[in-house]
Amino acid sequence: MIVTAPDTLNSRADRRALLILALSALCGITAGIVSGREGGHRTALPPGAIALVNGTPVLEAEYSRALEMVAGDRREPPSPADRARVLRRLVDEELLAEHAVASGLVYSDRGVRDAILGSMVESAVADGASRAPNEGELHSLYDETIGRHSAPDVEPPPFDAVRPQLENAWTERARAEALRAYLADLRQRARIERAPKATP
Repeated sequence: MIVTAPDTLNSRADRRALLILALSALCGITAGIVSGREGGHRTALPPGAIALVNGTPVLEAEYSRALEMVAGDRREPPSPADRARVLRRLVDEELLAEHAVASGLVYSDRGVRDAILGSMVESAVADGASRAPNEGELHSLYDETIGRHSAPDVEPPPFDAVRPQLENAWTERARAEALRAYLADLRQRARIERAPKATP
């Protein structure tokens, strides 16, 4: 579990918390930069955006979720100062992410790269593992597992006794299948070239 500051704002920030902390140390982006960008010429925001950072929208849905977390932590509605701080934090996050890409940190720094890869994997498998298995799926997995691992002269454990393990195994299988499908789609849309010595 990644430990973040008490005012961590939303699930997207949670998933990228390690990236944000690493970039904070490496980039040296200060609040003064944010202030400078927030001033000046204003453009119309696209629908669903609460702010634009170098043309990238900060979504109003993320802002609302962040405010709900602040309200939940304090048991009271967010103050104007809270709202300003939440928006500034979301802007800071986008600036750090953009700087990571522009400076090449996402490719050159192993820790940052690993954090991003971990976040991408979790995002890719989230939908595949979001639903609980039904009874038929669990019983099929039970039959498959018992058939593969039980000796003929050994009484298999009852279904209810191993149900938690079956649910965990089903979830891990669903995650693996979702990741395989996601990577297959990425490969299909990508242009990949290999050196002759790396080609089987």
